[in-house]
Amino acid sequence: MTDRRRYPERAPPPAEIISEEAERAVAGYILANPSQFFEINDRLQSEHFSTSRIMRIWAAMQRAVEKGKSPDRRMVALFIDPLDKKDDTPLTIYIANLIHDVTRNIEGFDLLAYTDTIIRLAQKRALLAALDQARVQVAAADVGTAIEDLVDEGVRALTSAGVGDFDRDMRTYGQWAEALGQRVNRAIADEENGGIGLSPGLKAVEEVIGPLIGGKVYVLAGMSSGGKSALAKSIMESAALDAKRKRQGWLYNASLEMNGEEHAARALSDYLGIPSFKIERAALNRSEVEAIGSRGREWASQYPILIDQRRRMTMEKIRSRMMQVKNRYGLAMAVIDHILLIRGGKKDSLMDRVMEAVIEAKIMAGELGIPILLLAQINEKNLLERPSGWPIASDLFGGASIVQNADVVFFIHRPELVTRKKEPAKTAKKRDEDGDTPHQAWERRLEREAGQAWVFSDKTRGLAGGVRRELRFDGETTTFRDI
Repeated sequence: MTDRRRYPERAPPPAEIISEEAERAVAGYILANPSQFFEINDRLQSEHFSTSRIMRIWAAMQRAVEKGKSPDRRMVALFIDPLDKKDDTPLTIYIANLIHDVTRNIEGFDLLAYTDTIIRLAQKRALLAALDQARVQVAAADVGTAIEDLVDEGVRALTSAGVGDFDRDMRTYGQWAEALGQRVNRAIADEENGGIGLSPGLKAVEEVIGPLIGGKVYVLAGMSSGGKSALAKSIMESAALDAKRKRQGWLYNASLEMNGEEHAARALSDYLGIPSFKIERAALNRSEVEAIGSRGREWASQYPILIDQRRRMTMEKIRSRMMQVKNRYGLAMAVIDHILLIRGGKKDSLMDRVMEAVIEAKIMAGELGIPILLLAQINEKNLLERPSGWPIASDLFGGASIVQNADVVFFIHRPELVTRKKEPAKTAKKRDEDGDTPHQAWERRLEREAGQAWVFSDKTRGLAGGVRRELRFDGETTTFRDI
């Protein structure tokens, strides 16, 4: 039998040692792998660190990102606060030691686990500070204060530490209900704030999908060249002005299909009334050129919208770009145009990429607390074979996974486009009851449907489904308007 008195159990290391080891490991790992900074920066702030020098290194990383720079060792040296006299080790050597320590034990390194350790230890320090505060408050209270009031004072101090910023993602049922009540009350009380969510602008769209609420994924689907990007532009511009008024940040558009100048051309076409194809082809007279250069640029500058035209991006890269915007400007909403152009693994099928994109979008919307609008294509073969010519959820590429994971699925439908693709032969002579040949009847139908558009929902979580509203489409300026 082992004599426990001769071999006593080893005492656990003090919390200070655990904290410093975790902080050194995370800081060293990020310095060695700067791209991973965006994986944890939304959770880990400089005040979570107990080691002052690492706290300043992390703050320097955040400042570098705000300036659009990489949070690497070179940028840390440029953005870090002046060193204290206590910092005996030169910064370059200190950083080199951090990187050396973590790279020596890189195998099996779990960045998220170390991040959780730092946050939990920060919570402990906050709780201990709250205990000290409660002790001071109780000691300083008037001698005649009732014991019940002293207990209440101490509980308030501890409660503020227990449900502070360190635990935003995990609260009790009652705490979530309280947070919801506070948010709703603020939105209702402040009429100028415009209520919960961001406005999509067009009345018809808002009646179909409601306001754009943080944490939700909205999927807008339609035919190729059917106006998805045009409708998304209208929604994005309205939401951007609403977010600007509410001081919620900027909108980010991962434009995988259109470049930035095409977006600007469509926006200026709508504002100036100049056909968009003339702007894109530079077929303009001098007065139109001057309007674009003066009034147009000034008008467009009011919108806090960033168009990212980088191609071949994965969802991971899009998330990284969104985090850069969040850290630099604040992020109110994101648009991804469109889902089929998001890159995946080499062996991933189209359906796998769509499913992963929607699931990742749902996770990002929840983490960042913003609405995300995804644009999706439909299978036109199924649409054209259907007598009604109206799209349904099964027409979506990856339809089942989109409907299962998105909060709202809605369509933009222009009957004119479907009718154009069903042109009958001019040789057919059989006439209808109005005396028209099939081709003449087809031409009449095109005239009736010119400019007609419909927006309707297939799935709207939290709202009545099946809502259908009519819009008007202006082909010259590629713009939708309420009737």
